[in-house]
Amino acid sequence: MGEQKTNTAAAAPGFVLTPLAELLATADLVDQYVVEGLLVAGTVSCIAAKPRAGKSVFARNLCLAVARGQDFLGRKTRPGECIYLALEERGQEVKNDFRAMGADGSEPLYIHIAPAPAAGMAALCGLVRNRKPRLVVVDPLIRLGAIFDEKAYAEVYSALGPLIDVARESGTHLTLVHHSAKAPRADVVDAPVGSIALSGVAGTVIHMRANDTYRTVRSSQRVGVGLPETILAFDPQTRRISLGETKAESDLQDAANAILDCLQDMPSRKETEILEVVEGRTLVKVKALRWLLQQERITRQGTGRRSQPFEYSLAPQPESAAANNPRIAAPAAEIRPEAPKKPATAPAAPAAGCQCKDCRARAQLLRPS
Repeated sequence: MGEQKTNTAAAAPGFVLTPLAELLATADLVDQYVVEGLLVAGTVSCIAAKPRAGKSVFARNLCLAVARGQDFLGRKTRPGECIYLALEERGQEVKNDFRAMGADGSEPLYIHIAPAPAAGMAALCGLVRNRKPRLVVVDPLIRLGAIFDEKAYAEVYSALGPLIDVARESGTHLTLVHHSAKAPRADVVDAPVGSIALSGVAGTVIHMRANDTYRTVRSSQRVGVGLPETILAFDPQTRRISLGETKAESDLQDAANAILDCLQDMPSRKETEILEVVEGRTLVKVKALRWLLQQERITRQGTGRRSQPFEYSLAPQPESAAANNPRIAAPAAEIRPEAPKKPATAPAAPAAGCQCKDCRARAQLLRPS
């Protein structure tokens, strides 16, 4: 007779086993957020960006918002003690930022401005276990001294594993500030430089990008819905950040304005000419054309067939409109990246059996929404 398995918690030395039936019978736990819909209590996150993209300013805005219980990027926060480990910046820079953001010293916010101790990881875990703060920010992670080869998966995961454990035990959220890869990454989880193990440790990965015009932020997360790439507004006087429109909305509005400028230079242009002259992705430019047509900012002639291609012109505007400046500044809510509705006057049907680019586009527009 075979040995009968017992319902015991000591089925294997060192491991505590719970029967599935017992696990299913336990009460469901509601996720507690430090930042609603973005940062979950008892987990780890990573903010990744290239140098001078604003990741430290982002982290300090986060700390002050949580310490005060104020909204962060339009999301509610759960107030509590915050610890900010500034491992590389000068104290004056940190002080200037918090002062500009309106901090008065009454906030439960504690700051370490110095290199990490020799046993940085052990010291951090001890600090979290003793104080159980709401939020800890390590800026930057690489200065914690726990990782020597950031490209080695086993080393990175082994070094950062204790953070997963201490966060879960204490309910503290730990945010790690890190550099992003030099080459552009389509997927947010590939953004942090080094091993993918860092994204494996982090329940939320926040990726910031910057160019000469604006900064953007996006996220990928295990819990909740990731933040789409969105313009990050920055006030250099108050050092405050806020969310603007999504990048898709911004790109669509930029394309619409570029099309209006194009038609200002030449009263009438074929669609193919507009798509060639205006910079940007073709799909965005086509959507911008359809949106401008719906808003009666432009008019269209032609059937869309090869013999009579679509031609666009600026629509007459009321006298109250700025006659010399047809550019738009529509609220972001009015410009959406979704497919636009069909125009009031439907285009002619595509030629039977024709598979050219124009006919396929016409067929797409005539499909029922």
